[in-house]
Amino acid sequence: MTVKKSLFLTAALVALIPVFTHALPLKARAEAEYAEQYVVTACGKAEADIDCATLSVGVESYALCMAESETANAEAAKKVIEAFAPYGETKETYFSAYPAYDKEGYIANRTMQCVTKQTDKITEIIQVLSKAGVSRFCGVYYGASDIKTAEQTALKNARENAAAKAAALADNLKLVQIREFSCYTCSENNNGKITIETCIEAVYAK
Repeated sequence: MTVKKSLFLTAALVALIPVFTHALPLKARAEAEYAEQYVVTACGKAEADIDCATLSVGVESYALCMAESETANAEAAKKVIEAFAPYGETKETYFSAYPAYDKEGYIANRTMQCVTKQTDKITEIIQVLSKAGVSRFCGVYYGASDIKTAEQTALKNARENAAAKAAALADNLKLVQIREFSCYTCSENNNGKITIETCIEAVYAK
């Protein structure tokens, strides 16, 4: 009985060894399988056509009581939304109401995002919003509807650049791990395009 139990435990432990090896993190398994490794970092870029813009704007209202400041602010925001309607859609992103610090009364504050596809009319839109009562412009941000495609292209270019670096280090290397650690818009140029840059870390081994 003791011999059978010992043989059974031994067989069970042997069966578990591949499972534990497979459960190791990718990098740990790579280190276990490959003695000679090369870690390279590389970046890739891609462009996307600008076809939309977001204007971040704010309206501020003052009144002696908080309720009146909130009502006045809601009316001011409504005028901005109506003025911007021919150009696109408006979304409220922030609201606050608080006591005025330099005088008696309350201040209500709203921040909104105005999204438009009429990117050639930004100057005109800013003028329209100013006349409608906008008291604060926080910035204009350009975007692209096919940004995901550009990100994938940038990632592919980064991988190709990493492979070129690895080939310069040694021959016949195999890619065993890859990790993306950044992806961002690095520039908006005057040609109506956004440049996306993606950076990766790749592990190669023999």
